[in-house]
Amino acid sequence: FELSGLLREVTSEMERRIEDKDQRLERTGAPDVRAMTADRDLVRRIVENLVDNAYKYGPRRATIRIEAMLLPGPGGGAAEAALLRVRDEGEGIPVAFREKIFEKYARVEGRPAHEVRNSHGLGLVFCRRAVEVHGGQIWVEDNGAAGRGNCFCVRLALRPAAPATVRGDGAQAATKIAAAL
Repeated sequence: FELSGLLREVTSEMERRIEDKDQRLERTGAPDVRAMTADRDLVRRIVENLVDNAYKYGPRRATIRIEAMLLPGPGGGAAEAALLRVRDEGEGIPVAFREKIFEKYARVEGRPAHEVRNSHGLGLVFCRRAVEVHGGQIWVEDNGAAGRGNCFCVRLALRPAAPATVRGDGAQAATKIAAAL
């Protein structure tokens, strides 16, 4: 599938959703990758979950950024992976919780109740499992914007050596991943 097209679709759909908080969504650097062989539906759900979290936990009038770039192969060869980043301007996740948030029902302690009322604590678990099924990695780091916000990073091979569970019907693969939660 074409990665830039998928990111355009997600941006368009999520822009309507985030209007109620006067947030903005920017997409930059989306590479024109036409031959990504990962499961399109799963990659879409990963990006949607990350943007949705940035919306839910971000302040009013914040900017959410979706960035994409190609990563070269060994020795600077042809691109072998895509790096996706979703940056937000929220409170930030303390270092002590950066692995924990990818576990079932995990929440960052000390967050106001209104921030977590619409969360089940499974979105990032789904993201991690979907990324790992593709042989990729997902992690969170500081946004770099004056100590505020998060940057969720997803590295996916352009042509993963993936098990059959990610080939074909994305809804079926998503159901299998969700059932494992």
